[in-house]
Amino acid sequence: MALQTTGAISLNDIHIEVGGTTATTVSLNDADIRSLTAASGKTINTTAETAIDFNNLYGASAIPPFDYTAANGAVETSGPYYTLVGLASTSTTLASGTYNFIMVGRGGNGAGSAASIAFWTIQLNGTESWSFTTPLDRGSSYFTEWQILGDNTTLVRARHGTDRSPNTTAIGTMGSSSRLTNKAQRIGGAGVNIEYGIAMDNNGRAGGGGSVDFFNLSDKSRLNGVEGSTLGGTTVPSGGHIKESGNPASSTKWLTGFSDTDFEQAVGSYGYYGSTGHYNISGSNGHNPFGGGGAAVATSASNVYLNILNQGSGGYGGGGAYSRQQSDSGGPVEDHGGGPPALWYLRTGN
Repeated sequence: MALQTTGAISLNDIHIEVGGTTATTVSLNDADIRSLTAASGKTINTTAETAIDFNNLYGASAIPPFDYTAANGAVETSGPYYTLVGLASTSTTLASGTYNFIMVGRGGNGAGSAASIAFWTIQLNGTESWSFTTPLDRGSSYFTEWQILGDNTTLVRARHGTDRSPNTTAIGTMGSSSRLTNKAQRIGGAGVNIEYGIAMDNNGRAGGGGSVDFFNLSDKSRLNGVEGSTLGGTTVPSGGHIKESGNPASSTKWLTGFSDTDFEQAVGSYGYYGSTGHYNISGSNGHNPFGGGGAAVATSASNVYLNILNQGSGGYGGGGAYSRQQSDSGGPVEDHGGGPPALWYLRTGN
């Protein structure tokens, strides 16, 4: 994870830190060694013409600090990877070191808005505990929270999304502690304003949930869910986009097992069924992490029976979808769940 801070340090140690194989050929002029992330207060010369002082390599790491400008979370494809904390914890202690943290709140149900997201770096001393709390409530007055126990100045709050909300979720709050560095917060996208119930929504409309603004999209409207209607043609009710062209997705391997397509839009479905029979319709679950759910919408002729499948839930922090069936008898509606809150961390150095 990082080079030692005291004692003997060898060129082989340095080579292993950058992913090399022990006892194989290496040079201090190698680009990966020159690009090591220096420990706090030290520098590493980046040009081959300038000598490297081994003393400046104590605590250096091959893991880049989180890129808070683009928020691409870039970590080498071969790891290491961020650790996911999906369940609330009132007391957790990690080994001493510098850590990147990423936290997202709870997404709204049924074409709901997405939660806000927070990023920060902090130095932990190996003895202090932190808490991660995740209320079940939805809405902009509720927060998922992180803090070092006993130190309220380290409190970080990610705001929850709201059920069936056309409003963008405001950012949360960040503590005043100087220990919180590289900190940033961003909004969650809106869902679609579709009222619940057949009487209030007799046009067969359905809508996707909002997506979390992980990539700092330049066009914030792309975070919002997309509405579709059985009476309005074939526009599919989809979740908000997680990324757009030009954002750095190709190196986003900070969680294992994800491809670039996992950071795109969850597309819903639209269908018309004219032949007698039973049919299942479904949208698409929001991509994990952060995607909003894509809804299902359908219309039918006589003697057609439609079933809405349980698809359309939001990814972590993303809004859930609202699916709608328009049939002879009006048909059912279904609110799909917003994405759960979550926390990720990665030790980046001593």
